Amino acid sequence: MKKMPLGAKQPKTVGVKYSEELRKIWGHLLRATWEYIGNDIMAAVQEEGRYDISRDDLIEVVLDADHMNVAAKNASEKEALKEFDKLSYKEKIKFAKTVFTYERWS
Repeated sequence: MKKMPLGAKQPKTVGVKYSEELRKIWGHLLRATWEYIGNDIMAAVQEEGRYDISRDDLIEVVLDADHMNVAAKNASEKEALKEFDKLSYKEKIKFAKTVFTYERWS
């Protein structure tokens, strides 16, 4: 699974009403979810004869996996997740695009 290289350009984030700390925790929880489900997803993709997945598909499976609540271990992460859950699905996708910046993942 690819990680964002140092110095990669960051897309605009979801609204200024969310603190940097909150966005940092959300990013951590999204990445932790991909780390947890990514190998299984990529195995399924390879069974279909493909070797990569689009960013849109990756974000959809990460959000649909509903694993962020398991990844949230401490009180601050659980509180941050409550705020994330208040976002619309469209806002969640917009934010996730700032975390998963590559167009294709393998």
